[in-house]
Amino acid sequence: MCISANHFLQSLLVGIGIALVTHCPAAGEPQGSPAAEAVQAQPAEVDPAAAKRAEFVASLLKRLRDAFPLRPVAAREQVDPELLMPHFTAEFTRQFQPLLTTELRFIEKVCQPSPEELKTVKAAGEESLKLTVTEYVRLQIKLEQSGYRFREEPEWPNPRKRILDALAQSVRHALAAEKVKRYEQELQSRAAARKRSTVSYTIAKLDRDLHLSPDQRERLSAILLSTWQEEWAQNLEILQHGDRYMPPLPDDQVAPILSEAQKGFWIKRNKQFHRGWGWAGFGILHPPAEEQELESSEETDPAEKEGEKQP
Repeated sequence: MCISANHFLQSLLVGIGIALVTHCPAAGEPQGSPAAEAVQAQPAEVDPAAAKRAEFVASLLKRLRDAFPLRPVAAREQVDPELLMPHFTAEFTRQFQPLLTTELRFIEKVCQPSPEELKTVKAAGEESLKLTVTEYVRLQIKLEQSGYRFREEPEWPNPRKRILDALAQSVRHALAAEKVKRYEQELQSRAAARKRSTVSYTIAKLDRDLHLSPDQRERLSAILLSTWQEEWAQNLEILQHGDRYMPPLPDDQVAPILSEAQKGFWIKRNKQFHRGWGWAGFGILHPPAEEQELESSEETDPAEKEGEKQP
């Protein structure tokens, strides 16, 4: 006799329901009570219809087990890390190289170092770039080997901060005091401008949704500045969340500033914040192709250029 899959499932559900009903105590009778135990202790009367149904369910379960046997989950094939390492090393180096290039240009413009000073600073930056890439490769290979299953969210170091810290330390040791002072002042000004732009964007976003008054905008700006976190600017720069990103501001400070109508929207809006995990760019913008070609042409030996011009 051929029975369809739907018939199998329906019959299975009916059989399970019958089994549950026959093993449940009477309505209002708690399990484990003396009355229930007394009923269970009495010899059960054999109901021919129930016995036939039980036999059918047992046969059905056996046929299901035969038709759909349990198969062991195949172990994930492990990829040799040595095969993955060159690929990820090249990829992350390409991703992070613009950070080093940008910071070196910033140092050249602000500090005007000598060729020897710039060489020393550049070596420190390249070493930091190499160490950062190595750490990213290690994390990426670990994720690949685990099938992207992890108990705790992996922490990816910020390559921008790593490289900047190494360059700043090298500048302090290799350059003159007045150049170091000028460099640190420019770094502070740049960080302040980055913070202001993030705060301005956030307030503009809230104003569009909540129709803030001038006083509310000023007070919310103060909250943003007093509770500032560097990752807020970073999350805006990577554009991962589009225009939906909103820093997770403290409700106990924001709610008293808002009206009742604004509070309802704010509570709903603030709960929509989702923190992403993993490598997301850290706001790295790659230079255009023509700029990269210009850089490679600048690095060409002048003697080679002269040789190319000769027939």
